[in-house]
Amino acid sequence: MRAVPEVLHKEYLQNKPFGEMMLAGLEHRVDEFNEWRNGQLAEEGNALLKGPNGTGQDVNYDGVTVALLSKNNTPDQVEAVVEGLGRQICVSNVEILLINGGNRPMTLQAAKENGVEARHVEPDGTFHAKMLNAGLGAASYKHVFFMPAHAEPASNIMLAAARRRMDEKPYAATRQVAGVYGTPLPGANATNVERFGAYKLGATERVNRWAMTRQGGMGFLDAACSMVDREVVLDLGGYPEVYGNGGADGALGKMMVDERRKNPSLVYEDGALAVHLTRGFGIVRSGLQLISWRRRAQPREYKEWLATSWHPYGGL
Repeated sequence: MRAVPEVLHKEYLQNKPFGEMMLAGLEHRVDEFNEWRNGQLAEEGNALLKGPNGTGQDVNYDGVTVALLSKNNTPDQVEAVVEGLGRQICVSNVEILLINGGNRPMTLQAAKENGVEARHVEPDGTFHAKMLNAGLGAASYKHVFFMPAHAEPASNIMLAAARRRMDEKPYAATRQVAGVYGTPLPGANATNVERFGAYKLGATERVNRWAMTRQGGMGFLDAACSMVDREVVLDLGGYPEVYGNGGADGALGKMMVDERRKNPSLVYEDGALAVHLTRGFGIVRSGLQLISWRRRAQPREYKEWLATSWHPYGGL
């Protein structure tokens, strides 16, 4: 029987401030994916449509690398994200890497026990961008999905939806899709302050849409939940390491779509790539987080003492 597309953690949004609107948007994206999937099967005359005992070839994307950006994570967090990745459908041969920017041995052991290979990155002034580039360098596959290790997939189609967009052929295939990104949603530990912040930052609308994007701004090609074409990124020189304190993802997105390039690429936004990502911050730390995000529009060095003084994951 075919696995059914579904939202994985409705309880994080149900009966919560602004949560029902976000859940409705996410369910809409999941339903749309399922309709598209059935359409693909119908075009191929697939016998799976004839009933649960049918035989035939379902939609399947083979070979995806997931790079988990990790600092000061717990074993439970690693196990939760791996469990969510294990529930992904319509994908096969998913490689999971832990980009370790500083974790306790018990966390690294939990990763190893769950079949996750660690790549170690020493914090320095280029830290955030260096972690992204380490993920690219270690990836075995062309398509690399980035997310923090303390995030969780919001649906079981996150990776397949990303690969679907990467295979889009607009403009008569004269331009390739080089990146696609989603939006973070409140998680199990979300405070009401974080839920209100997600609403004000547009999560309610963003989770309910997909579109080609050409503009930068906060959240553009967000490494909290984005997939990139490894070859295109490497051709562009990787994530720019002058953005050591964050912002390298958005800067790379701008490079991808820059019309001054000989062969500009395309970037999509799709709410189906949503992850649950909150840190349990109250009003003070949420305010510091917002200031930090806004400052990422300009290149800045990562300062370990400053980042870890208020953020448990060093700004990730």
